[in-house]
Amino acid sequence: MATAASGTAVDVLENVPSVRVDVEGNVSLRGSQNFTVLIDGKPSPIEGSDALQQIPAATIDRIEIITNPSAKYDPEGISGIVNVILKKQRQAGISGVASIDGGRPERYGGSLLLNYRRDGLSLFAGADLSSHRSPGERRTETWTRRSDTTMWTTSEGDGSRGHSSYGLRLGGDYQFTESDRTSLSVRFGRQGSGMDQQATYRRWPVPGADTSQELSRDTSRRGGSHLSVNLEHQHRFDRAGHQLLGSASCMRRAGSDRSVNLLALPDGVIKSGRQQEETGPRQPVHLKLDYTLPLGGEDRLEAGVNGAIHRARSESRVWEYDTAAGSYKYRPEYSQTVDYADNIAAVYAQYAGRRSSFGFQPGLRIEHSDRLVSSDSGEYPFRRWGCFPTLHVSYDLPVHQQVMASYTRRIERPRGWELWPFLSRQDAYNVRRGNPELKPEIIDAFEAGYQLPLGANRVSLEAYYRTTHDKVERVRSTFEPGVILHTAANVGDDHSLGTELLLDLQLLRAWRVSLSSDFYRYRISGRLGEQEFSNSSFNWGGRLSTDLTLPSQTRFQLGARYESPRASAQGREAGRLMTDAAIRQHCFNRQLSLTLQARDLLGTAGFESAAEGRDFYSYFRFRRQSPMFSLNVTWNFNNYRPEKRRQEGDAEELEREAEY
Repeated sequence: MATAASGTAVDVLENVPSVRVDVEGNVSLRGSQNFTVLIDGKPSPIEGSDALQQIPAATIDRIEIITNPSAKYDPEGISGIVNVILKKQRQAGISGVASIDGGRPERYGGSLLLNYRRDGLSLFAGADLSSHRSPGERRTETWTRRSDTTMWTTSEGDGSRGHSSYGLRLGGDYQFTESDRTSLSVRFGRQGSGMDQQATYRRWPVPGADTSQELSRDTSRRGGSHLSVNLEHQHRFDRAGHQLLGSASCMRRAGSDRSVNLLALPDGVIKSGRQQEETGPRQPVHLKLDYTLPLGGEDRLEAGVNGAIHRARSESRVWEYDTAAGSYKYRPEYSQTVDYADNIAAVYAQYAGRRSSFGFQPGLRIEHSDRLVSSDSGEYPFRRWGCFPTLHVSYDLPVHQQVMASYTRRIERPRGWELWPFLSRQDAYNVRRGNPELKPEIIDAFEAGYQLPLGANRVSLEAYYRTTHDKVERVRSTFEPGVILHTAANVGDDHSLGTELLLDLQLLRAWRVSLSSDFYRYRISGRLGEQEFSNSSFNWGGRLSTDLTLPSQTRFQLGARYESPRASAQGREAGRLMTDAAIRQHCFNRQLSLTLQARDLLGTAGFESAAEGRDFYSYFRFRRQSPMFSLNVTWNFNNYRPEKRRQEGDAEELEREAEY
């Protein structure tokens, strides 16, 4: 994928069906930003889009998306699993690949991967660095109503958003005997994101004629270091496919969020200011034991136990600007500490088999969750048993055609700022507060698909229906005149019904065209406070990519994506168009490759949204600087080739999920 060569896993996913990426790099899978990220089949130390932002595209072998995984896997995540398989080498000896890139505006990065394999021992070491910023222009418009007075606020300004990370990873596996293999991997890294913006605000009341003008400067920094250790041991019994697999992973993430908000008069005199800092570690531990028993033919029984222990602490400290003293003063009455604990225990069993052309895999997972949020304002316990059935079936038709269907029940647990009960300020007129009484979302997902390979071409058609109970939405309301409060709430249920079509066509030997489309009806309904609501939209999107390879080992790639407007509980997001182009040149028998790429050629990939309630209206628009250019140089030494077969362990099982 030449148009993503100098980017991250997020840039790769921009070209994948079912996936939506906004201008800030937030990834949505079938309309939801709640999904589980695995790296080589193991839990990522960082969640969601933040995890994908720190994985350079040059280190990725492939990405697997499983929208309906079986009972064997943690049901966390509304829309499924994104499993990133990193490059490794299975041939004997030492080899590696190095990559470096840079571009505008403010983009650079690089990665190095070394592999060694000899006599049952395989070792790898890698390092990566990535940094990018996206400057642009922003505009907002809000009004809030209290009694008979409506306060209007508009702002115009510029700002930039960015992300940076670096990481080191070490690991290996050793085949002690023909039956026993142990793997150990360690990853250390640091990641951060930030926002800087300045704007001119104008405010006036209605009724009233006075208009005030203010200047704001807002900055925020979020990030920290993380360390993860994964240990796995596999024992194979005498019978093929008969095995016991145990794994343990522990992580520690030390994070901090710091924001500064200043509001000044036109003459530069500071009117108000606020500094806020949130710090605290996050320490999850995952334990898993899986047993597989072959029963003859392609039948097998799988069972296991899983456990997860999550611990986190967040300390919030606030300083406010004293205009008389001309300095910041600590405000203990606005500062507090929150402790979070969540223990999850689960057992599962599933049976997979095949009868002639019919394949089937029913499964059941039972979990118990015990969550406690403790803060200075009180304790908020939540306990629940959960039952998560799954069913996957497939039927093989002539000429390598296949029909598949599946059902799964999943869960999305609230976390992070959604639960923290303290107040934090985003800018002068936007504040945020979590809701420690949030309930997890429960999702029922149905899928049916058809695949038709036609030589070098492929046609895939899929239909899906998903309903979410106790839907969590980020809602807005009036905090005080002219100020919007952002929080999270269980608002009701949502429903998505849609189809996906993928055409992968080899029109000529050197010319390939890929076309995908997604059409779905989305409806959300429930209650916000004392008011019932219902909102719906017909959403659609499409991707077109064409790839031409010349005899000179020169490759051209053009791509375009469109996403239609979409509904939320309180408003809508505007549609957007994204266009990319790239040219790649291989040299020295493909050992060296140069890739020049341009992104957002037409400058249409902005973000625009509006929300409205009984006593407020809020509009936001951001247009980033475009187009963006970058150059990537990759060097492959000692005949490095990533393995073509599937990874052992979890990745093998994920492929089996896709087959059903």
